Amino acid sequence: MKSLAIYCVCYNSYCELDAYLQSIVIAADAARGALAVTVFVTDNSDSVQPVALPESDVVQMVHFPTGRNAGYLGAVQECMKQYSPHDFDFVVISNVDLRVSADALVSLLKLGSLNGVGWLAPQIRSDVELRDRNPKIIERYGRRKLQFLLTLYRHPWLFRLYEQTAYRRKRITAAGHREGESIYAGHGSFMIFTRAFFDAVGHLDYPIFLFCEEIYLAELCRRHGLAVRYVPSVKVIDAEHCSTGQMKSRSYCRYNAEAVRYILETYYE
Repeated sequence: MKSLAIYCVCYNSYCELDAYLQSIVIAADAARGALAVTVFVTDNSDSVQPVALPESDVVQMVHFPTGRNAGYLGAVQECMKQYSPHDFDFVVISNVDLRVSADALVSLLKLGSLNGVGWLAPQIRSDVELRDRNPKIIERYGRRKLQFLLTLYRHPWLFRLYEQTAYRRKRITAAGHREGESIYAGHGSFMIFTRAFFDAVGHLDYPIFLFCEEIYLAELCRRHGLAVRYVPSVKVIDAEHCSTGQMKSRSYCRYNAEAVRYILETYYE
């Protein structure tokens, strides 16, 4: 039997969390007998509430309050120190404003050989934009692209102008991209990693509060010679940005600038 760990990060999103966990239970039940599922609810909420985790005989659930907002990967890294990802065949890192399709885990088990693959990027269907958020980044960004983004984030007014003009016209779609295609990075809201990823990487060590997590993880795959694959047969529904969508523009830009600067200094020497 294969095993799956899901490290999901909750920040003041308990209603979304309940719907997400219920969808995982349904998907796990469809894979009953073939996949053992454990969910670690990593709770970053300002005021942690008692969490009524769904009762299930196919999913083991653990509530892990961080005691503060530790950021996205920061929270996952804290949880992984206590609950290691190394014992699992697959590891998911995700938000909670999502729903897993009923056949998602069955489809995951049907993918076949994953030799040399570190990261699987599923179909993440946006309820609002009516498109797949994957593939997120098809090819590695050049240094100029990141420097351009850093300039935007350093000047919030410039970023707002970009959002209202060039970015608004930008439409990224998954059209033309096939099952199993190699890409640079998947979307960060729901990321699936293989045992090979954590065997190679050891542990995550991303010191940034928010943003650019996809680039950091893609660079780890690149450094260790592991492929990132687009697998739209595994389906997830994105209910949209519950946490970051409410962030003030100035904070959003500041956190992004810190993240892009770190990526440039660490991986683009």
